[in-house]
Amino acid sequence: MIVGVSIRNDSSQEVDSVTYNGIDLTRIDYVNNSTYVRAELWYLPGTSFPYPPDTYDVVVNMTATARFVAGALSLFNVDPTAPLRLPVSKATGNGTDGWAASVEIDSDRGEIVVATLAKQYDDPVKPAQSRHQADRWNRTTNDSSSASNVLGVGALCGGEEQPTATEPYWGITGAQWQEWAIISVSVKPTTEAPPQITTLTNYPLLYSVTDPDLKDHVVSPNGWDIIFRAEDDETCGGAGLAPCTLDHEIEKYEPSTGKLVAWVRLPSVNGEGAGSDTVIYIYYGNRCIFYKTANKTGVWDANFMEVWHLSEPAGDAKDSTINGYVAEVQPNPGEPTHPDAKIGGGYQFAGDSWLLTNDGQFTVANAPLTIEGWFHIDSGSPTWVGIATKNRDASCTDDPPFRLLHGLADGLHRVETFNHGSL
Repeated sequence: MIVGVSIRNDSSQEVDSVTYNGIDLTRIDYVNNSTYVRAELWYLPGTSFPYPPDTYDVVVNMTATARFVAGALSLFNVDPTAPLRLPVSKATGNGTDGWAASVEIDSDRGEIVVATLAKQYDDPVKPAQSRHQADRWNRTTNDSSSASNVLGVGALCGGEEQPTATEPYWGITGAQWQEWAIISVSVKPTTEAPPQITTLTNYPLLYSVTDPDLKDHVVSPNGWDIIFRAEDDETCGGAGLAPCTLDHEIEKYEPSTGKLVAWVRLPSVNGEGAGSDTVIYIYYGNRCIFYKTANKTGVWDANFMEVWHLSEPAGDAKDSTINGYVAEVQPNPGEPTHPDAKIGGGYQFAGDSWLLTNDGQFTVANAPLTIEGWFHIDSGSPTWVGIATKNRDASCTDDPPFRLLHGLADGLHRVETFNHGSL
């Protein structure tokens, strides 16, 4: 865990101690900008974390009354023996670098740079998008006198391969030059092999194949006689359940070629850490089946809010989950085409056409979430292309609660969140 503290130290205030569930953290370093602002970083190794894992209080104690902003974050898979590089700090402003705050720090690929900014006044700052930087907190104190406030920001930056230095950076908006201080440290990843997954439950397996047998021996032109089965209790999900028929969804079936794209829910599947493989079977050719055997809502459980395969030959995209959120095509200037893609079908968008879904019931209340998809960008003029956004208005003038972007200039992906609205 790393805790960053930004202080308005007009009377030389500083942090006296930081604790997590009563456990003392160690100060990494600090930097003063005279008696304008002060930035500090504190650290607690994972071996000192309280047990059992739970939500505990981080308590920051000051040497005297002060206006300050503090934030905490935890990092996983950190090197347990030498977790931190030497910290780097910088303090300036007032005509020197008053409109931008930045510091260069040596790092390496796979490392994470943690930086804390302390700035006098309550004028906002914004990170530079090109520096692989994401702010984790950005708050200001609320004294009626702007000069008495401190703005505190904590950020993560991806480590750059040496000899390139990582540079946490914020542009400052305001009516005057402003004093600031930054302290940063690069956190090293562990060299130990990650733990191997033993078992996953309710796993949607993608089965994509072109097989002459599926061309010659499947009876139904829609693939209704295609089913998937497991023969052991572990894969079927418990004692006495084998043999079992597995829920599946057919995304695409071409009887003329034997091409099949299907998703199969495995109640249990072995991972790399298991001692054996998982075996399932595909059956087809039963001439007595005259009905659809697929059960797509059984494949995608309640943890999946929306699943669009984009395999429709025309029109809007259909949701495979029980929620049934339809993604409506917004043509601008024309509707997308529907070519073959790497997996099943896809949508080829032109101009500013896009998909809109009325998923107002989809709220995650700041819980973890995953957005996954496949896309290819062949041309475009904007700096960033939006892949998925939440609560974005039609004019694209607002800042949504979150958005997933792709950079055309540098090929980097970016996730942004904004501290308003609801997820």
